[in-house]
Amino acid sequence: MTRALLGPASLIACGAILLAGCITDGAAIVTETPTSKVIASPSAEPSGSATPSAEAAGELSDEELLALLPEGATFENVTGAATTAAFFLEELGRAYSSGDTSIIRALGTDECEYCAGQAGDIEASLAAGEQTSGGQIEIAADQTEHNMPGDGYAYVGIHGLLNEVTVTDASGTEHVASEEGKVAWTMQLVYRDGHWMVNGSGVERE
Repeated sequence: MTRALLGPASLIACGAILLAGCITDGAAIVTETPTSKVIASPSAEPSGSATPSAEAAGELSDEELLALLPEGATFENVTGAATTAAFFLEELGRAYSSGDTSIIRALGTDECEYCAGQAGDIEASLAAGEQTSGGQIEIAADQTEHNMPGDGYAYVGIHGLLNEVTVTDASGTEHVASEEGKVAWTMQLVYRDGHWMVNGSGVERE
């Protein structure tokens, strides 16, 4: 199965305009954003599970999700939005190999086609007996952008390195689902129920 890692170009175009001018010389405006590091560290080995786990199929309650969010994610400002965006990508990277999409689904709004698409691909891959490895995301914190233009949303731009994603099918045949490369995410977030949620994401190779 080929991972559909690229998102709607319209959101990228929108985000590029809204985020313009938000980068300072050599540093992100949101200083509380996590420093440059590997934020997604799924196992380098296949998970060994050929069927969706109970976690992947289950839903998180609001209380369970709030307990899992990192410090600062509930702030109703750009700090909270940027922290949530980074956490979302961290969990997406882990979900590739663990198969647990519960946080991806809980953090995505009903309108987020990117969130549903990524979770759906992961779940379908597991159901087909495929095993996935890789997918780590290395974020360049000094290239993080953000804006709250007053339209009810926060926009966060994240640049990073997406590590190679490899899929092994039920017959044991291995193929590369996504090649390693630099990627830019332009994420639209909305504040609901005491925390930020991802409402959409455009993704493009750099």
